[in-house]
Amino acid sequence: MFTQRPIHPCPSPALISFSETWQLLGPFQIGTREATWGADPLERIGGFRSLVYNETARFPSSLAVNGTVGWSTLTADLSHSSCKNAKADLLVGFENTDWRSLQLVYGWAALQYQGWARGNVTVHGDQQKTIVLYTDQVLEFWIDDDNYFGGDLYAYRRAPLVLHLDPGHHQIDLRIVRDVRAMGGVGEPTVSIGLEAEVSEGGLKPVEGSILLPDVVEGKLVSSLGAEEVSFEITYKLDHSPGVFRTTRARQSVQRQEADEPQKITYLHPGGVVSYATLRSPSEKATRYADPNTSFAVLIGLHGAGVKADSNLIRNSFRDAPDLKAWILFPSGVTSWSGDDWHRWGIADIEAAIAAIPEWIKNMGWNGPNVDVDQRLVTGHSNGGQGTWYFLTHSPDKVIGAAPVSGYSSIQG
Repeated sequence: MFTQRPIHPCPSPALISFSETWQLLGPFQIGTREATWGADPLERIGGFRSLVYNETARFPSSLAVNGTVGWSTLTADLSHSSCKNAKADLLVGFENTDWRSLQLVYGWAALQYQGWARGNVTVHGDQQKTIVLYTDQVLEFWIDDDNYFGGDLYAYRRAPLVLHLDPGHHQIDLRIVRDVRAMGGVGEPTVSIGLEAEVSEGGLKPVEGSILLPDVVEGKLVSSLGAEEVSFEITYKLDHSPGVFRTTRARQSVQRQEADEPQKITYLHPGGVVSYATLRSPSEKATRYADPNTSFAVLIGLHGAGVKADSNLIRNSFRDAPDLKAWILFPSGVTSWSGDDWHRWGIADIEAAIAAIPEWIKNMGWNGPNVDVDQRLVTGHSNGGQGTWYFLTHSPDKVIGAAPVSGYSSIQG
């Protein structure tokens, strides 16, 4: 069913390759952020994995002109593959769907959809291989009988999947989710999926630009999570060989700030990853006549989509209001997109950032007013504006004021 196209000539046969022909099924409607909770209509009939390609089969879909969709095929671009590195680029668009008419009725919401694509990856030769798999703009996928939820929807390429695959063909089922917040509402509603499978030769390598460190003030890191030099040591056993030690080192520069400037702090997100925020402590003028026993509220600023919380734009946001009697905090939401639009994952990051302020106070020997972590002022622009609405309506007992700017309350609006 699947075809393999020869890749660029190699001194020896290619070690791994993707199929050129892929089978598609869709599109099906989906709401914003629903994909992380399931919301796959095919699950009621056993899921896409239980289906076999059938040109005559039809499936209910509210996005189709006649209310049903069927199977189709798509040709992947394999031209960027090499001997030890297979790449497959798929441009999915479901061109038989009348997106223009749907958008006139549903607005942006019409351009959010889901579907599935099926192909395979082939391991050549007669030995098992360790494969590093990148899945750009894929949320969920199956390889043979194993489900992997948490692909790389935003194509950050920071945490690829490591697989141990036996020789032969391995079926890949990709869940396609088009998110209008991430992929836009102008032009054709396509999804550009990029698969890359690299044969690993062992060891670790740092991802360029992925090392996260807090700022340095007065010669020391302002948070406990971070270091100027990061090294990994892994012990593993090769076939018929003793254990081998390998060390990979990576260096990352840090930003040095004055004590009264906004600073990048780091902390542990409940999901187990290190995250960061930009924190500005109350100014000397704001604290000059304050009661030593006073605690100031936290002013939370939520960034818009695609904005980094340690950018100059964010650091200088309140430069024209230097003497606010508040702790000003800009959480990152872990990524510049705050993965789920400042909802569950983003809210957890906000709470972790707030909880890190007392640690900063202790680390820096701060002797000014304390922080009242249960008194919050919230503001945000665009994506941060809708995050402000969400935070306000889900934590009303702790929010004493809010100012959403250009924020929507629903994707339909």
